[in-house]
Amino acid sequence: MNRLKSLFTVIVFSFCFNNYANSQVEVTVNGNILNFAENPRLNQVLESIALEQNWYWRASQLFKLDSDIAEKSRQELVKQLSVKSKVADSATFNQLIKHIESWTLAQRIDIAIDYDLARFQLNHNPLFDDGKYRLTLSKRMTTLFIFGAVSQPSTIEYENNQCIENIVAQISKTESADANIVYAIQPDGVIRQLPVAYWNQKCHQVMPGTQLYIPLVESQWFADNSQLNQLIAELAVNRVVIE
Repeated sequence: MNRLKSLFTVIVFSFCFNNYANSQVEVTVNGNILNFAENPRLNQVLESIALEQNWYWRASQLFKLDSDIAEKSRQELVKQLSVKSKVADSATFNQLIKHIESWTLAQRIDIAIDYDLARFQLNHNPLFDDGKYRLTLSKRMTTLFIFGAVSQPSTIEYENNQCIENIVAQISKTESADANIVYAIQPDGVIRQLPVAYWNQKCHQVMPGTQLYIPLVESQWFADNSQLNQLIAELAVNRVVIE
């Protein structure tokens, strides 16, 4: 009897181990690791946590952890910034390099994440490819993240109906900062280039949790900065930001 019991235990253990070993998709959802032996759809990944909180779905983010695309982009960007630091405002460029190097990066998957949409609309319920992922769900965020050609990267409180022009006017910028535009990298992955010159009369607003990048000055004398600014904003989309 004991021998039969032992054999049964071995079989059960082997079955469980093989299921885990053959798992094709691993998704870390707010710190909890979910393993799927068969490729799941988005609604299957979300169902265990979707109703736990009143999630702010627009800010939900999915990252591919076993991809080195974002890291390669960072390395190339840092090289370009390092070259510029030797001929321009070295303090601004060196601080920007240090800040970018501190980011936690992963390849951002450009999909809308919403449990109700995933359940009822097939085009919002994609199938996961094999690999490791990080899915971040959060409540409505309460901060904005400031970086770029500034005296010091910072986090400020988000206020409803707040005009970005007023925020930018109060930020301590370096001499390399562009005074006319700001890049808003929203949690939903959208990059917006907003006019903030003092003569601009329109109030622009952004989502809570947005990264505000104060860009390097763009003009006919600094044409290459335009490309650098775009690359920095695009890399910031892949930044894992935790409030």
